[in-house]
Amino acid sequence: MSRKHIILIIICSLLFPLGSFSSIPVTGQRAEPGTAESRLPLFFPAAQEGLPPEDGGQPLIRVKAEGVFSLPVVQQPANNPGYVASLPSTLTQFALAGRYGTTALMAHNHQAGAEFFKLQPGDRVDLQLKNHGKESYWVTSIRTFQAVNPTSPYSDFIDLENGNRLSASELFLAVYGPGDRLVFQTCLAKNGDQSWGRYFVIALPIPEKFFQQSLVSFPSLTNHAVQ
Repeated sequence: MSRKHIILIIICSLLFPLGSFSSIPVTGQRAEPGTAESRLPLFFPAAQEGLPPEDGGQPLIRVKAEGVFSLPVVQQPANNPGYVASLPSTLTQFALAGRYGTTALMAHNHQAGAEFFKLQPGDRVDLQLKNHGKESYWVTSIRTFQAVNPTSPYSDFIDLENGNRLSASELFLAVYGPGDRLVFQTCLAKNGDQSWGRYFVIALPIPEKFFQQSLVSFPSLTNHAVQ
């Protein structure tokens, strides 16, 4: 995490107590219109104008995982950080994660989010930026959580790996807070509940000049030649 990201986290924690600004959007069964869950407020109320812009720079327009999927990306409407597009085969860029230097992509698990389950550690993912630039990542880990209150973005969560309980703020900072990463988010379905849990695929940047040397650590990358 860069010094700028650390300073930003400290500033936000001083301005707003932990828990008042971080939530996890629901990417399973959508909340009914008009409910608190469908009106997810800004994570940084009142101070948004005083905070630096998202670190992601240019917005994304497409994401390609070689041999897995190639999907377009849409942006969230202004002042609606809980928005997840209902368009089929479309991802939504989670703007507020960019304040921590994280590129985050969301989709409902019954739509494009189903593609996230096909990603495996070692897979290469390329991002196409609006300014025609490209960034490359490789998948390094997958994290899964049960939502205590499945349809609420403010739910507590149970880490399915170790049983630890986290608040929405703690999970947000654990997944998105480190920065300099790509995260895919969707929901886990269980027992007929589309929003039973949350599923995160985490990928780290590939420095292009080190890509070939890194094949030893991630053998599956041998199937994803540098374009």
